[in-house]
Amino acid sequence: MEPLSQKLAEAGSVGIFLKHILRKVFLEDWLIKLVALGVTLALWVGVTGLSTPTREQIPAVPITLRTAENLVVSNTPLETASIVVSGDKRRLGQIDRTALRFYLDLTGLRPGEHVVDLLPQADALDLPNGVKVEEISPAYVPVRLEAVQEKMVGVTIETRGELAQGYEEYSRTAAPASVRIRGPESAVRSLESVATERIDIGGSQSDVIVRQVRLNVASAKINLLDPYVDVTIRIGEERMERIYLVPLGDESGRRATVVLFGPRTPLLQTQPNDLGVTLEPGENGEPAPKLTLPRNLEGKVEVRKLSL
Repeated sequence: MEPLSQKLAEAGSVGIFLKHILRKVFLEDWLIKLVALGVTLALWVGVTGLSTPTREQIPAVPITLRTAENLVVSNTPLETASIVVSGDKRRLGQIDRTALRFYLDLTGLRPGEHVVDLLPQADALDLPNGVKVEEISPAYVPVRLEAVQEKMVGVTIETRGELAQGYEEYSRTAAPASVRIRGPESAVRSLESVATERIDIGGSQSDVIVRQVRLNVASAKINLLDPYVDVTIRIGEERMERIYLVPLGDESGRRATVVLFGPRTPLLQTQPNDLGVTLEPGENGEPAPKLTLPRNLEGKVEVRKLSL
């Protein structure tokens, strides 16, 4: 057996060696090692925290509907839905919210009322790997599909303002006078006309002609296939009715009764002798009066009565 003194010497040597190792590990360059330990702990905490499952709500994810060409959505469906997603924080931070959208394919549905489930569409959302949809609110989209209809409707011309004193509107026309509309059958069936934007005629003394006036339709579901028209509003002096007793162009001494309707000034300036009335063979062989207007009245007046 080894002497006790030798064993003690050996134990002392081992102790000195271990003490040297511990001093080298913990005391030499202790500041650098302490910083390294801190960095390691921070990384461990960060990775552990980011990998912890987390839930997050994403509101207002847009909903896009696709229908068959001969059908249209006639109600006002939901435009967005809120979703709750789960996953680690790192993955949730990678979500591009601007790219999220529900696409609902309704091309296989027939006209009528339908309720479309959004949950099956969740798999198509553009989400990072490891992120899944837990909830959708609302989960269903009510949709009413109707057949598409087209038809021609009239154009109503809208104006604002008052004409100059002593003037009046003779007529208003739109070119084209009717336009095509397209939309859900129920909405198109009840619509008979569409209106123009208001045209300012305040203080006008002459015709107002406006090109490419926009048309308006009250229902957002109806599409105007011809959205513009040209408008002509004829404006002139206020009109009046005047009676003339005009001598016949013969020696009989008889006179014809003439009633004219037109602008006040030229009618007041016109005298009976300025008008010409002659007798011409009528349809039944009987003589009939024929009126000849002076040049200043041509195209400006309406003959409301001509008799002997």
